[in-house]
Order: sequence, then structure tokens, then C-alpha cells
Amino acid sequence: MLKITRRFFLKFLLLTGFYSIPENLNRSLKPVQRTVMIDYQTLLVFLDILIPDDMTPGAVQLGVTEEIIGYAADKPDYKLLLVQGCKWLNDEAKKRGNVQFSWLSTTQQQEIVQLAFESPAYSLSNRFFMQLLHKAFEYYYARPEATKHFAYAGPPQPDGFTDYQNPPVNLFRIMRGQNEV
Repeated sequence: MLKITRRFFLKFLLLTGFYSIPENLNRSLKPVQRTVMIDYQTLLVFLDILIPDDMTPGAVQLGVTEEIIGYAADKPDYKLLLVQGCKWLNDEAKKRGNVQFSWLSTTQQQEIVQLAFESPAYSLSNRFFMQLLHKAFEYYYARPEATKHFAYAGPPQPDGFTDYQNPPVNLFRIMRGQNEV
């Protein structure tokens, strides 16, 4: 017969506790997977307000919305910012008597976007506006369709600056009609 002493019992509890710690620790450290959906229509309208079509196609026509959603797919913090930002836009639309930001008139949508721009620097609305503006510009201006109407002829390479040996031209003198250096 096995005699169970207090010392034996405490050792048993201590050892079995240590063996179960890694499994419990693993379970507690695993991130909880949450499925959050970005409000595609709200994001689409917001990007169309930021970069509308004029002489060049707008952000929506060039697929910037899909590129931003693709970028956010493996960046949970950025995706959460998009979800919360779209929710903020829709909450602002509700304050104006409408259910969705995308259902507002263009003037009301622009007012809300202006409100996001003017909000305090680290507020959700301002962070959403600034982060999305930078990412939208990055994707938009990477497309040749967006930049083909620019006067910029491209970098001077491989030919370089052919007039490198001449002194720099003073633009103020040229504007005043004084071409001499």
C-alpha cells in the first residue's frame, strides 16, 4: 500500500501543474481569429471623394480600392483601421439622417471627409483619413494612366543633364527678362 503524505501530494500537484503549463500557455497566447468585413461601398465612395476622376481617371477607376483591400488583407491593424474608419463615416451619415455614407449627397460626403481631415491629429477619423490618403496616392500615382498627362518627362537618365557644364539659370532673372547671368 502506497502511503500518501502531504509532501508526496504537494510534489504531485507541482509536477502535474508544470506539465500542463505549456499547453495552457499556448492556448492563451494564440490570437483570437475574428472575421471583420470592410464596408466596400463606403470605402469606394470615400476614395472617390479623395481622388475623383477629372482629366485623368479617378482612384476607383484605376482599382485603388481593391489594392488597398489587398494590402490590408495581411495587416490586421490596417484592416481594423479601415473597418473602424468606414464605421465612423457611416455613423456620421446617421447623424445627418441617412443610414450609409454612400447614400449621402456628394456635398454631404465632402463635408464628412473635411471633418475627418480637420479632426484632432490622433483621432480615429484623422488617422483613417491620413493613412488612406497616403496609401491611395501611393497606388494611384504608381499607375501610368494617372501620370500620363503630367508635364514631367521622366528622369534625365541615361543621357544625364546635357547642359551640366553651364552655370545654373536664375529663373527670377528670366522671368524679369534679364537673360544674362
